[in-house]
Amino acid sequence: MPIYEYECRDCGGKFEKLVPRAGTPVVCEACGSTRVVKQFSVFAAAAPSRPDGCAHREECAHGRHCCHGGDCGCGH
Repeated sequence: MPIYEYECRDCGGKFEKLVPRAGTPVVCEACGSTRVVKQFSVFAAAAPSRPDGCAHREECAHGRHCCHGGDCGCGH
């Protein structure tokens, strides 16, 4: 079931909605209007992989991303 983004022409509200099939009526969550327009959605992409191939990144106490406790330079 796809998720679409909509904008209401009456109140200007923006929201996302699961739409089970084409032709399903969509109602604004804020004002109840059916005068909504489907927006162009941009999909998120996965972060690029690390050159060293590490998949165990964690954030250290300094807010840096460490791999196996050492590559952030903070010594953790």
